[in-house]
Amino acid sequence: MTTPPEFRRALNDSDAEVFARLVIDAFAVPEKDARLWPRQLGLENVRLLSRGQEVDACLAFYRMGQWYGGKRVSAAGVAGVAVQPQLRGRGIASQLMRAAILELAENNVALSGLYPASMALYSRAGYAGAGGRYEVRVPCDKLPRESRGAGILRLESVADPRMRACYDRVAVQRNGWLSRGEPLWARVREQRGITREGWAWIRDGECAAYAWFSRAPRALLQTDIVCSDLVAVDRESALAMFAFLGSYSTMCKELVFYSAPGDPLLEVFDEFSWRMSHIHPWMLRIVDAKLAISERGFHPALRGSVSLEITDDLLPRNRGKFTLIVEDGRGRLEPGGQAAVSLDIRGLASLFSGQLSAQALSFNGSCRGSAEDLATLTALFAGSPPATLEMY
Repeated sequence: MTTPPEFRRALNDSDAEVFARLVIDAFAVPEKDARLWPRQLGLENVRLLSRGQEVDACLAFYRMGQWYGGKRVSAAGVAGVAVQPQLRGRGIASQLMRAAILELAENNVALSGLYPASMALYSRAGYAGAGGRYEVRVPCDKLPRESRGAGILRLESVADPRMRACYDRVAVQRNGWLSRGEPLWARVREQRGITREGWAWIRDGECAAYAWFSRAPRALLQTDIVCSDLVAVDRESALAMFAFLGSYSTMCKELVFYSAPGDPLLEVFDEFSWRMSHIHPWMLRIVDAKLAISERGFHPALRGSVSLEITDDLLPRNRGKFTLIVEDGRGRLEPGGQAAVSLDIRGLASLFSGQLSAQALSFNGSCRGSAEDLATLTALFAGSPPATLEMY
């Protein structure tokens, strides 16, 4: 008789070693980094799918939040999804993801996000494309050169409270930015053997801009400045930070940082000297629709209601007829309604993040309803283009 799989928490060094071996095989992560990863996350956030003593697959959780509509929504990032090489193609990854989603639902987490290696796999688990990571490159000799260095200070740690306050001031305005836990903050400074230096621009005793960056080699002794974080609260502080980074232009060819379409940070350039690339999409899963809507923010000037019928193949709590009500900057899903709009859980994720409008979702059948109701849904969820600064 075949032993049924058990989805369980990693318990000891042996489990940590199995996790490391699996992610080395799957992602070619250097051994040192793979063995450090479960300890950075904490074994309480590492999961194994096992049959007796045999481990078939693994994944890890990043405990975090995401900002939507100016409010933090509880979330768990999923990473390190790996299956034993000889067992791939047998549906084990789908079993693993279903078990992970069920656990998150039991623990009252609203959202789950991930960066997919296979969009089809995660789509079957109810995830949908919901945003992207965008790389910006600017020639260093095109950066502002006006000296504003009097307030520039070196950052000694990613735990600096002034720097974190600066991040939060900006993140609250950006759909999709992460509310980071400590493992994610640690990656800002050091990841896969790359240690970055941090600098902040201090104005009136507060951090108004900062950057964490490393130097990536190019030909002929030149380098690029590659930022894991580049954050500024307004135009003055952005100009100050760009001027500081521009002082490296004698040896550095390009500044590389992560942003989003429509980011006001890009408006400080007088000329179209930068170029943006979509590096990787990320996906979102609505784990608890009622909780997600209640935690999300909405524009305070908008009021409206739409009756929905939501389908979810995995989670019964998300399935059925609801009425979405938005007023005074908050929303709620109340049971019941006339089901004027039908929406699957994947479509709800893309709508929730602002990645796709209700009209766009109707193109492939993820959302169906009258033109008026679709327009109302689009207006209620509109906001800045969803993006993240980092992969996880």
